[in-house]
Amino acid sequence: KRSTECGMVVNAKAFEMLARQYSNPIKAILQEIGANAADSHIRASKSDAPFKVKLPNNLDNHLRIRDFGIGMSKDVIYNVYINYMKSDKTDTNEETGFFGIGSKTPLAYADSFNVTTYNNGTMSMYSLGYNESGIPELNEFGDYPTDEQNGVEVSFAVKESDFGKFADSAQEVYSFFDTTPEITGNSRCEIKEKDKVLSGNNWYMRKASWNDPSMVIMGNIAYPIDASHISSSSYSCKYEQVLHSGFVVKVDMASLNITPSRESLEYTDLTIKTIRDAIDKAYPEIEEYVKKKLDACHSKWQAMIESKRLKRHLGYRLCESMNSMTKWRGDSFEFYTSQNLNVIRSYSLEHSKVKSRKQGDHNVGSVPISSSTKVVIKDIDSKFDSRSRYYCSETAHDVYLIDGEQLNSVMEKIGCIEDDEVVMMASDLEDPPKPEVRQGVRGRRKKTQTLLKWSEPQCVEEEVDMSTGDNLYVMIRR
Repeated sequence: KRSTECGMVVNAKAFEMLARQYSNPIKAILQEIGANAADSHIRASKSDAPFKVKLPNNLDNHLRIRDFGIGMSKDVIYNVYINYMKSDKTDTNEETGFFGIGSKTPLAYADSFNVTTYNNGTMSMYSLGYNESGIPELNEFGDYPTDEQNGVEVSFAVKESDFGKFADSAQEVYSFFDTTPEITGNSRCEIKEKDKVLSGNNWYMRKASWNDPSMVIMGNIAYPIDASHISSSSYSCKYEQVLHSGFVVKVDMASLNITPSRESLEYTDLTIKTIRDAIDKAYPEIEEYVKKKLDACHSKWQAMIESKRLKRHLGYRLCESMNSMTKWRGDSFEFYTSQNLNVIRSYSLEHSKVKSRKQGDHNVGSVPISSSTKVVIKDIDSKFDSRSRYYCSETAHDVYLIDGEQLNSVMEKIGCIEDDEVVMMASDLEDPPKPEVRQGVRGRRKKTQTLLKWSEPQCVEEEVDMSTGDNLYVMIRR
C-alpha cells in the first residue's frame, strides 16, 4: 500500500483561476477590500469609525479604499499579505477574512493595483500585479515620512464605462455594513436607511417582492439565502414563509459555511441549522411584534388597515399562519366577511373624472378596508348624489353611498370610531359650486346688439333690440 499527498503547481494558470472565480468581480472587490478595512478598524478598537471609499469618476478614475486601522508592517506585507491561502485571521471569529484570497480581488478586474501603508509616521508604497510570466508579484517603491493616520489604502484605475457599476455595487454592498463607510466620488451611490417593515433582535423584515431573496449577514457580508435548501417542500412550512418575506438576519462569525469567493453560502448541515435556528428564534418575535403593532391602533378599522399593510409587505402565506394578524385587542376580525351594508352606489376618481357605479340588486355588501375608503349615509332625499360626487372629486377618496343605516350602526359594523373620520352624513357634505353661465354659441342666444351711442362728450355702449323699430348705424374708424 502506498499513500502520497497531492501537491499544487504554482503557475500562471493557478493564479488565473483564483482571479476568475468571481461571478461579479466589481462587487467582490468592494466587498472584500471593504471587509478588510472594517476588520482593521476592529483591531484598532475603532469599529464605529467609518473607513473611506472614493469611487472612480472623470476627475480621478481610481477606486480608493482607505482605512484608519492598524496599518501593515513590512513583515506582514511580505510574509502574509502577498501569499495566497495565508491569513492572519484564521484563528479569530471576530473578523471576516480567512482564506487569504480576498485581499487580491483587484486582480480579478485590473492587471495591477496599488497598496499604500501608513505606519507610525512612515508611508510605504507598493504595487501588486502580474509579471511577464503571468504570476502576481509585489513591487516596493519606497518609504516616505507622513503625518497621515495609520492605516492602508488600496487603489486601482477603473474604466470609464464601469463608473456606474462601481457606484451601484457600492450602494448594495455597504448598505449591510455595521458601520457605513464614508463614500465620495459619485452621487449616484446613496446608502439609504433600510425600509424595515418590522425588526427584532439581530433581524428585520424589509419590503421585498417574491423574487427578492432573504439575506443572512456574517461579518458585514450579506449572503442571499436559497429557501429551497432551508425549507421543506411544503408552502406551509414556517421556514418557507419567512424566507419569502424579506427576512434579514445577522449571525455570528464561523456559524456559516461559505464558498472561497465569499459570494454564496455552502448549504452544509452547519449553515442550514444556523439559518433555521435564527428563524425559530425570530418567529415568535414576529408574532409578538404584529400583536403589539395592531393593538396599538386606536380602532379595529385602523388595525385592519395596518394588518393589510403588513400582509402586503410580509407576504400572505406568512401572515395567514399567524393568529395575531387577524386580532385587535383580543377581538378577531375577518377581511372578507360581509358587513351587511346597504350600498347603493360607489364613486371613484379615475383619470381626473368621477366614475359612479350602481351596486347590485341585492344592495347588501361590504366596503373595502382601505385608508382611501369613505362611507356616506344617505339621510336626505336630494343632492346626496351631487354632494358625494363633489366630495370624491375634491378628496380623491373612494366613496360608498349607503341607505337605511344609522351612523353608530355603520361605524360598529366596519369597526371604526368617530376620530377615524370614515363615516359621514350626506347632509353634512358641501354642495358643489354652481357652474358659470357661459355666453356665446352654446349659451342662450343674445337678442340685443351692443352699439355705441353718442352722448356728449363721448360715446357710450348701449344695448339695442335691432328687430324692432327703425335703426341707423354706421361704422366708426379711429
